[in-house]
Amino acid sequence: MGKPTTEGAGEFAAALNQEPKRRHRVSTTSKVLMLLRELSFHPEGLGVREAARKVGLDKSAVSRMLSQLAEFRMAVQEPHTGRYLIGQSFYAMAATVHRNDSLSFAAEPMLRELSRRYNETCYLTVYEEDAQEVVYADRCESNHVVRCVQEFGHRAPLHASAAGRAVLSAMAPDEIRSKLGGRKLDRYTAVTLTDVEGIVARAGEDQTRGYVISEGDYFREGTAIAAPFFFAGRVCGGALLCVIPQQRCDEVDAAQIGQTVAVAAGYLTLRLGGIPKVTPA
Repeated sequence: MGKPTTEGAGEFAAALNQEPKRRHRVSTTSKVLMLLRELSFHPEGLGVREAARKVGLDKSAVSRMLSQLAEFRMAVQEPHTGRYLIGQSFYAMAATVHRNDSLSFAAEPMLRELSRRYNETCYLTVYEEDAQEVVYADRCESNHVVRCVQEFGHRAPLHASAAGRAVLSAMAPDEIRSKLGGRKLDRYTAVTLTDVEGIVARAGEDQTRGYVISEGDYFREGTAIAAPFFFAGRVCGGALLCVIPQQRCDEVDAAQIGQTVAVAAGYLTLRLGGIPKVTPA
């Protein structure tokens, strides 16, 4: 695990505790950030009128802000069309941030807050498309004597594991059929589902719910709860996972934990530049 960071943890913890949002007027800084965000969403560029409509501001104010951004090369105006695009300085700054970032670093505040809140071991799992598996990439451990610990690099199947099911829940039915059809799907326990059409139906239910609760499908000794996270372009990157040993399963509200894991996955998705399935509070 990388160097501990508090980035995102306070905001996420506040959301979990449902602290009320503070109301404040929209500052000039907020307006500029809104404008930069819209430019980043439109690589083809935006005209002044279109940009003003998208951010809900006066056209003359937007024109001034775009001119100022262009002075700092955070935006650039295309000479033939007059449209504004993200500028060289913005790309350079984004490249620096990306170079110093990693998936584990981004996920750490969410894993830490989930583990702190429930005192259970929580994992970051990564989807490997070529192998059609999820890989355990990072974790925050419970301080209970009895806890569920899986080694880094452990691989789990899509059709049976909670994290794998979370990835499947992000797929369309035909995509699931193409990924799993023709494969030998191992039965890990007496309740492991291996029928592809049954898996498709269950994935639809998981998608509607927003999270997965797996009781004995793959992990025999407890309950596993997972939700998918996404990169930009709605690409599923894997899942956040919380595992509760059998001894404590009767003491927890699995649905409530599932909702919280889905919120955490939503925050991770935002952190990675994606659009969350579950919008964080």
